[in-house]
Amino acid sequence: MRNLSDRTDEELIALIIEQDNRQALTCLISRYRKTCRRVLYGLCSGNINLMDDAEQEIFIALKKALLKFRSESSFSTFFYRFVRNRGLDLVRKHRRRSREISVSAFKDSDGELISKIAGPEEQMLRKEELMVLWNILDSMKEEESTMIILKDIEGLSLQEISMIMNKPVGTVKSRLHRARRKAVLLGREAIK
Repeated sequence: MRNLSDRTDEELIALIIEQDNRQALTCLISRYRKTCRRVLYGLCSGNINLMDDAEQEIFIALKKALLKFRSESSFSTFFYRFVRNRGLDLVRKHRRRSREISVSAFKDSDGELISKIAGPEEQMLRKEELMVLWNILDSMKEEESTMIILKDIEGLSLQEISMIMNKPVGTVKSRLHRARRKAVLLGREAIK
């Protein structure tokens, strides 16, 4: 009997759906965890707590989502799209909740505004170059940073990105080109 880690994504998915094999689900999750975190980092603007919550919710929902996987594309393409869409939903939900909480968090029991006590800032990345890169991606529109992450960090093809973003390949190509130019300009400004 073959080890689970030696099986293809499709074989693991079949075991998960047909036999409710939890080890196969764990293997699939561990295979794609880093990818999930990279995509979520861009969507969550580096908010580690939000990223952790989103990652947990995504992997909980993954088993149910696998029932919709039809093998028309690779699992990795399906997974990127799933993480992106689910991540966007969770980020929007978090922002709505944050806006509601932010006003009430500054008031005491009498309705008076109180001062906010800020904790120490977390150092997101140790290497200065990566910090600059992520700051640039954070300052860009979500679609722009997602395309750059998928193409230049994850190494996906334009066709795969097209499927994930649900846009024609030509549109992806032109928007990616513009996003890269914008990133270069932002990088030059950051260096000055």
